[in-house]
Amino acid sequence: MCTNDKLTRLPIPFSNFCIGDIDQALLTGDIASMAELIGMPSTIKLVLHFGGTSIYFPKLEPLMESLRTEAVSIGDIDQTCLAGDVADMAELIGVPGTIKLVLHFGGTSIYFPKLAPIMEPIRNEAVMREFDGHNHKELARKYRFSVQHVYRLIRRQKVQALPVELTSKVNRRNLSHSDAT
Repeated sequence: MCTNDKLTRLPIPFSNFCIGDIDQALLTGDIASMAELIGMPSTIKLVLHFGGTSIYFPKLEPLMESLRTEAVSIGDIDQTCLAGDVADMAELIGVPGTIKLVLHFGGTSIYFPKLAPIMEPIRNEAVMREFDGHNHKELARKYRFSVQHVYRLIRRQKVQALPVELTSKVNRRNLSHSDAT
């Protein structure tokens, strides 16, 4: 269980979860690499802030050249030296983490996914774990979706748990019915 600290608790509609609830295995591609470089908490902060957009990471050499009046090292870079999205990153995760990302991704654009696709499997698993057969309405309120969505989620999970030979029959009958609701 996490605290109500803004740094660990996720925003609505995932406020029932913490950054620590996200399994790094759910991340893919560049975002997974980012988590390896700077850790999950910093990566999730960036996903929350930049989700749904692409961010260009400048190469470090031009950044260093623009700072060079005397001998400047990476350790001399502070937040006031940075601009745009890189400055926003430094504010969110600190200058050292930002420099790690610039060194790794410099010269490329990285797409930051929205948080929802990352969180859906975690939320769905929690709903199934908490479902007692009679608490559709409570789960809908807690996870901020409709009661019908709880029914659909549970139905999908039950279908996925069936043996393969039965799945196609159940899918044709039950899932076509759920589209009508």
